[in-house]
Amino acid sequence: MNTFQIEKITPEQAVRLYVREHASWIEEQLGCNLQDSVLLSVGYSVAQLAVGYVLDRVPLDEPGSPLVERLHSSVESVVFPPYSFPAIDVCQMRDPKSLFLRPKTKWRAFWKDSPVSVRFKGIDGAIVVAAVPVHQREAGHTVDCVIAKRECAVQFLQLVQDVSPRGNSPRLWMYKGEHQEIAQARWSDLVLSESVVELVRRDFELFFQREGWFRDNRIPFRRGYLFHGPPGNGKTSVIRAMMATGCLEAFTLRLCDEETNDGAIEDLFRRAAYRAPSMVVLEDIDRAFGSNHTATKRSNVSLQQLLNSMDGLGTKDGIIVVATANDPTVLDPAILRRPGRFDRVVAFPPPEAELRTRYFAKFNSHLLEENLETVAKESEGLSFAQLREIYILAGQYAFERNDRIRVSDLLKGIRTLQEGMTFVSKPRRKVGFVESASTEVDSRVPTFSDK
Repeated sequence: MNTFQIEKITPEQAVRLYVREHASWIEEQLGCNLQDSVLLSVGYSVAQLAVGYVLDRVPLDEPGSPLVERLHSSVESVVFPPYSFPAIDVCQMRDPKSLFLRPKTKWRAFWKDSPVSVRFKGIDGAIVVAAVPVHQREAGHTVDCVIAKRECAVQFLQLVQDVSPRGNSPRLWMYKGEHQEIAQARWSDLVLSESVVELVRRDFELFFQREGWFRDNRIPFRRGYLFHGPPGNGKTSVIRAMMATGCLEAFTLRLCDEETNDGAIEDLFRRAAYRAPSMVVLEDIDRAFGSNHTATKRSNVSLQQLLNSMDGLGTKDGIIVVATANDPTVLDPAILRRPGRFDRVVAFPPPEAELRTRYFAKFNSHLLEENLETVAKESEGLSFAQLREIYILAGQYAFERNDRIRVSDLLKGIRTLQEGMTFVSKPRRKVGFVESASTEVDSRVPTFSDK
């Protein structure tokens, strides 16, 4: 089996070379010449269906998308080429339904490179599916394709549409990847500043409630948000809450990947428009579109293409663009100076004392308010991600005692985190084994009632 180098040819060309290699068998299965067939990409690895037919007596935990799982019930038969044996990549994993102390294992299986002929209920002919292996920077990358007689292609697309209704949970679609279910995140789960509540939550909820107003006033029904601030201060958590609010599908890509170009960003927005209302998430745009030397890496996506996708004449309604940046001051001014691109620019700084107090109170309602204020004072300058780490450390100390978390546990967690940060930031004179950092407890700890 050949593996095609897409550094020299496009993925589409690699797929066509693969199809030609198996042309005789594909034509036999379809009952027509290749010229009378159509090559489809539906964004899912339909070939993954074949795993269960090869390893039918092996306990499997198949990594398939929700759509592929729903297609299983419509499969009538699966046929493989007589000249090519199936190739499956397997690894052992714990059955998630079993206890850690008494684990049961399953095999996780990934379909590799053999084409598969599948007959579905309600479709008049066979459908050939394949996961075409190609070389990219990520090992094991494949391009998924579906080949069908033209009249059968219409029936197959109808089947896909029938079994993939909008679900009850938000999903993220990574460009050149598959949909991933996203864990539910509710606004009530988050500790938010009043500015984030006003500029994001209320604005976002009103946006969907006032679709008719937008249309009546002939204003494009789309929205743009730019979240900026140091990592770990809630940008991603708020995006997840936005997705959950309308059970939205989000579409994203890695702007700084070598394979990401103008065509990729155009295709991303087009797919988002097909599934509108939907979100386009663009992370770390300051790395990709910085205006000076402080930008660490440039993107193969041109700035003009990004701007046209966001607010050009062809931009469709129902798309919410959410971009994130650690440092917005390095962004090219063209991204910020036009309101139609980002309607709301929202800062996510490290939480202030009041937010830190609310955060710890959310998980430790049994503790006295004055003691939580002490914890908030001692954690000044830390991010939400670091506050969570402190809470986890405190939970570990309380677990060892088989007791509830105390204020002393939280303060100990703060000191442990701060000592680790100081140790990492110190200049090192040696390479190799060194003496461990001191774990002596600082005696200058405020006195309090440990409740």
